[in-house]
Amino acid sequence: MKKQNKLSSDLALLRKKAEEKLKQRPAKTPLQLFESDDLKLIHELEVHQIELEMQNEELMLAKEREAELAKEKYIELYDFAPSGYFTLDRDGEIIDLNLRGAAMLGGERAHLKNISFSFFVSADTKPAFSLFLSNVFTSNTTTSCEVFLLAQGKAPLCVFITGKAIPDMEQSLITVVDITERKNAEKALKEENSRLELAMQAANMAWWEMDLTTGQVIFGKRKAVMLGYPPEKFGYYADFMALVHPDDYEKVMNAMLTHINGESGKYEVEYRILTHSGKYKWFYDIGSVIKRDSKGKPLNVAGLVIDITSRKQVEENFKVSLTKYRVLFDSFPLGVTISDIEGNIVECNQKAVELLGLSREDQIKQQIKDSKWNIVSADGTPFPEQEYASVKALKENRLVENVEMGIVKDENDITWLNVTAAPIPIEKYGVAITYSDISERKKVEQELTKAKERAEESDCLKSAFLANISHEIRTPMNGIIGFAELLKTPDLTGEQQLDFIRIIKKSSDRMLNTINNIVDISKIETGQMKLTLSETNINEQLEFICNFFKPETDIKGITLSFNNGLLNSLANIITDRPKIYAILTSLLSNAIKYTKKGRIEFGYDIIAVDPLPAVDPLPAVDPLPAVVPLPAVETLHATSLPNATNLQLQFYVKDTGIGVPIDRRLAIFERFIQADISDTRAFQGAGLGLSISKAYVEMLGGRIWVESDTVAVTTGNDPEGKGSVFYFTIPYQAATNQNPAVRNTIPAVEATKANKKLKVLVVEDDEVSELLILVACKPYSNEILRVNTGNDAVEACRNHPDIDLVMMDIKLPEMDGYQTTRQIRQFNNKVVIIAQTAFSMTGDREKAKEAGCTDYIPKPINLALLKKMIQKHFYD
Repeated sequence: MKKQNKLSSDLALLRKKAEEKLKQRPAKTPLQLFESDDLKLIHELEVHQIELEMQNEELMLAKEREAELAKEKYIELYDFAPSGYFTLDRDGEIIDLNLRGAAMLGGERAHLKNISFSFFVSADTKPAFSLFLSNVFTSNTTTSCEVFLLAQGKAPLCVFITGKAIPDMEQSLITVVDITERKNAEKALKEENSRLELAMQAANMAWWEMDLTTGQVIFGKRKAVMLGYPPEKFGYYADFMALVHPDDYEKVMNAMLTHINGESGKYEVEYRILTHSGKYKWFYDIGSVIKRDSKGKPLNVAGLVIDITSRKQVEENFKVSLTKYRVLFDSFPLGVTISDIEGNIVECNQKAVELLGLSREDQIKQQIKDSKWNIVSADGTPFPEQEYASVKALKENRLVENVEMGIVKDENDITWLNVTAAPIPIEKYGVAITYSDISERKKVEQELTKAKERAEESDCLKSAFLANISHEIRTPMNGIIGFAELLKTPDLTGEQQLDFIRIIKKSSDRMLNTINNIVDISKIETGQMKLTLSETNINEQLEFICNFFKPETDIKGITLSFNNGLLNSLANIITDRPKIYAILTSLLSNAIKYTKKGRIEFGYDIIAVDPLPAVDPLPAVDPLPAVVPLPAVETLHATSLPNATNLQLQFYVKDTGIGVPIDRRLAIFERFIQADISDTRAFQGAGLGLSISKAYVEMLGGRIWVESDTVAVTTGNDPEGKGSVFYFTIPYQAATNQNPAVRNTIPAVEATKANKKLKVLVVEDDEVSELLILVACKPYSNEILRVNTGNDAVEACRNHPDIDLVMMDIKLPEMDGYQTTRQIRQFNNKVVIIAQTAFSMTGDREKAKEAGCTDYIPKPINLALLKKMIQKHFYD
């Protein structure tokens, strides 16, 4: 509206000026008379023409003013533009430049003209500028480059130059833009990114971003490097998920969906992912939604992924270490509890649970000085709390060692402990307390008096043993040497000589028995005694033993009898015959020794017993669990045994002797002990027989014990002791063949005529033994060869294949008798070889036969037995 009003006002003013200007013009000569209307029209046209002329003049003036203003504006823009403007010739000299360009070059505009622009370009970027200037004039396109400008007193400027040639003028217009700040920002950003990349690399970290609408992922190369794959392998989220461990796949998906659905504030998960090497790595992934649409729907998720494989390995190693620590802690032989700085128990091991009598849970509820602990001193009084090792260590911050105290678990159960407490130099921890069980030591201390008494008794026993051994060796030696000297008396009658020889023989047997016992107990002690099982008829063995001892009991006026528990048809058993013989002869020898008059009975019964508990086989009062006898004697002598398990043979030796005091019934089975050692000369013997018998019985799988009564009863005018009954058991193992045929490992020797003389080889390195054998063999031989070593014996048998008998000593130089016999048997299976040894150990007979010997005789050689052997092998 205002514009219309202004236009109307301008037009009115213009009309007024045109009319005034028309009046000033000279009047025209009318040629003819016009009509008034025509005159008005002419007047209007003239005014309008003037108006047009005036407007044209104003327009011309306006254009001139606008051109001046535009020039002024251009000059102002040119001079004060933020970029430098230069006009250069083909050689690069400055023809014109604006003020900003002069400021960039560090001089005044007037002084910079006609100077080469390249003068201000740095040396390292001058080649780039020269190429730029050349391209400006050789191409019709806009060309650009980046160079550094060096102005005196100013820092180098990094500028971006754009130029274009002016057609037909051999000039170019160039624009110079200062990009120093941008370059510095780019450099700083690049350095920052480099530092960030290094930091992420050092932290095994990478960034990622995912478009939820397409599943496409964008990530730093670091993530692909961490997995060992090229970056192009991963374009979508599914590419990564395909490598996630199957056990972690669902966990990862749920974590992402939970966050996207708004159910969690962030996406966070740990998982394993397969690397290019074929191994899995652990990653910690964390992220969140970074972009949503107008309705709040998530569009993009970004986050960081961190390689935590090392941490997981550390955690795994820590778990292993913790497990090892826990196992070591719980298996530690000492009880251990740990307290905090306030004295509260925070940890304990299994041994502490056992020693203190409280579970781990109950202990952790306690304090180290809790009054609930029932702790006593050595004298049974309550142990002062302030003297607890743990309390003192915590209070005084020092090691407190070897405090002894008793934990009362119930009225009759005290566990004695040696306690040590040490401060733990870790914040919030108090002390570590160790407990060692010294209950056994306390028991030992409490039994010191008894131990002293036993030591005194042991000294007495030692003296008695030495006296017995001395007596048992010197006494028979006295008889042997003494009566051997008496044999030299010239006027002895034949009956006296025979009596002296019998005494010498008896003394020799007694000394030999003592030596054999000492050797046997030594062999038992060192574990060299072995079982040698074979088939034997137990009834025949008892009968033989009875006949053996009958002359001796008859002389003393003692009745001797035996009882078989099985018929002969069932009496063949598998056992160690020499050991059964040794046990029975030892018990019978003792019975005869300690019985002055009365009777001795021995034998066996077959019994069935329940399996015995693992207890001391020699209780003091009631020595044997109840045995179950079989129904009746008639059944025992039937043609077959009852159907029972755990059958045993229970042997007994019953006498009417002096008996065994109740306090000695255990001791007599210990070595070197007799029932009464107060008088060491009361009875002969070294006190080894029962100890050896006990060892043999236990080796056979049985038990041995004694029942005795020392109270005498009167029968007629003489008191007769109730005596003792020695029992022992062995398992009943019936032989498969109750009537076995005799089997030899060496082929039977062909029968010879009664008057045949033998060729004998004596292998012996002892001169006296050799002489004795020569005398024994002389009646049967017409030729006797003698050698002293095993090698010579083998050579003699090779050179004299007609040798009939070899008397083979076992203890030989160079090669023993067993090895020598084996070598002879390699080429001669017919010669009779009788082994002879002074070792005389149980099992030697079997060992000799295994080596290939035909028979075995112990030293000292019983000449009668040797003659029987020769008779058996050559003349029977």
